[in-house]
Parts: sequence; structure tokens; C-alpha cells
Amino acid sequence: MIVCRAASAPPRLREKSADAGFYLIEVLIGVVLISLALLGSAALIMNSMKSNQAGSLRMQAVLLAGDIAERMEANKAAAVLGSYVASTGFTPDTSLDCRTNYCSAAELATYDLSRWKEQVTAALPSAAVTSTQTVAGNPSTYQITITWTDRAWGGRTTTAQTENFSYSTTRTVTQ
Repeated sequence: MIVCRAASAPPRLREKSADAGFYLIEVLIGVVLISLALLGSAALIMNSMKSNQAGSLRMQAVLLAGDIAERMEANKAAAVLGSYVASTGFTPDTSLDCRTNYCSAAELATYDLSRWKEQVTAALPSAAVTSTQTVAGNPSTYQITITWTDRAWGGRTTTAQTENFSYSTTRTVTQ
């Protein structure tokens, strides 16, 4: 038995409707939202990088203040006499070399301050150092201050911000 089927009608093409452009608008809105999220992420990364740099500079200042305090500890006699005082305009004496030549306690203090200022100016931007003897005698107390310029991002422009770190240390010479 042969069964004849009627040929089916060809599939109809979709008819254009009023919501045909709706999907395109959804895609465009999605692209805009993703773009805004990416821009927000970039701003967050920039702020974290700036904070990371500021923290790194502050850590350098802490380590450098500890360095001069340790140098004072190694040369207590000169520290008690006030040989480690350095004003803001202090100029390093590069002629001394206590690594290869014998130096007195006062010369070693000058050498230490010179090497310390060189390290600070190499590690921190626009750095200045001061070391003042706040309590003279035995025991002796020093106030060590390191000041530097840190970049701060303010909107579209960059402005410089002055930072400082102060450290107080006491040295006693025992007989």
C-alpha cells in the first residue's frame, strides 16, 4: 500500500516584529556596564599602586632611621657627646673613609652621618634629614627625622605631598 502525503509548506520566515531591535539594545547596555566595571577596576588598581608606593617609601624611612640608630649604638661614646647631630642643611663629608682607615669616635660619627645621608637621598625622593640631641649627657636621646616628597594623585593632576618620619632613640655609655 502506497501512502501519498501532501507536500508540506515551506517554513515561513519570521515576520519582523516591534521587538526585533530589543536584543541589540540589551547587548549595548551590557557592553556599557562591563566597560564601567573595567574602568572602576582600573581606578582601584591605580589607587592600590599609589598606596603601595607610599608604604614602600615609608618603610625605607623606617629602615634608614633604624640604620643611624644602630650606628649610634655601635659608637656610643660619640653619641653621648653629641657627635651625631645633623641639621637640615647638613653636607656629607666624603673625604673620610673609616672602612679602610682608622678613625676617632668623632670622625666615625661624621662618616656614619655622611654615609647615612647619602643612603637616604638615594632611597627617598627630595629627602632631607635631621638628627638632634634632645637630651645631652649620659644617657643621651636623639630625635631622628627624615622628610621626603611623595606623589599624591588628586583627580587629573599630580601634586606633591611632604611626608616625614620621626624616631627617638636613647644611648647610654656604661663604664
